Amino acid sequence: SYLFVYTYECINLVGFDSPQAAFERLVSFWQHYRVLQPKLDQYLIDWIADVVVIHQLPTTALGWYAQVANLGISLHDPELYIESWLQAGDKWENFSSEVLFQLLELNKFDQFVPTPLLQQAFVTDYLDLNGAKESLCHMNYGSFVQ
Repeated sequence: SYLFVYTYECINLVGFDSPQAAFERLVSFWQHYRVLQPKLDQYLIDWIADVVVIHQLPTTALGWYAQVANLGISLHDPELYIESWLQAGDKWENFSSEVLFQLLELNKFDQFVPTPLLQQAFVTDYLDLNGAKESLCHMNYGSFVQ
């Protein structure tokens, strides 16, 4: 589709004076069109990270992934998601509830608490999520919780 042709041109700096300008346009393009085409997240998030690396932009790929995480968008690789948050110096309290539960669901947390119980706690407010995030993450991921 034309969306991918345009993306390809941005990645290759066609019509741009600088890699930074192409990066900013790609981010803007992705933010606008992802509402209409949610599947773009499967491609553009990683391709934008590639642009950062290939063109050696001031931000880092992990910095870009942290920006995506701040929007509450989950990455396909939970380890990458966690690493981007840690590199950005963010705190576990800043995870959106949906993302936190997705991470816990994808990892080994289900050994301690079955997933349906987590979802029930989330839906019915039995779990004080803000107070529990740090302890849940500490139990699941260890001592690097901030």
